[in-house]
Amino acid sequence: MHQWADEFAKRRSDVGNAGLSFGSRGLGEDEAAAFGARWAFQAERDGNALYFTELHNTALANAAETSPSIEDAYALARATEIDGEQRAYPYQWGSEDELTEFVEQLKSRLSEGDLSHTRPWRWFAKTSGGNPLTAVGKECGLELRFSWYQ
Repeated sequence: MHQWADEFAKRRSDVGNAGLSFGSRGLGEDEAAAFGARWAFQAERDGNALYFTELHNTALANAAETSPSIEDAYALARATEIDGEQRAYPYQWGSEDELTEFVEQLKSRLSEGDLSHTRPWRWFAKTSGGNPLTAVGKECGLELRFSWYQ
């Protein structure tokens, strides 16, 4: 997963006027699964601006995670660093403690990377306000989110 995220980050500046899906040739659903990618993006240039759209990957959407992945969460953080969009890591947290422990582990990984604007935070249905961004967040009332800060 991390290799795919690095490749995407390297290619983000290579977007041409016609748009791009992972590199210059596109990353199909089967290829995304082969790469172990959980999120695919399409980037389009409008003048000097780049607009990123997450593409639904049905080959992976139904895969049940048995434990959260630091590298998958890091890939989402990198995506937020690139385009500033708030994201949530889709995992069914068993408790607030499990989420808190994972965030602490993730912070260590994030400090090793080149992310200067993206921060993880814990969303709790009971106290945070707003709506869940994922189906599992709606079910369990907990989400790991990433936001872009100045």
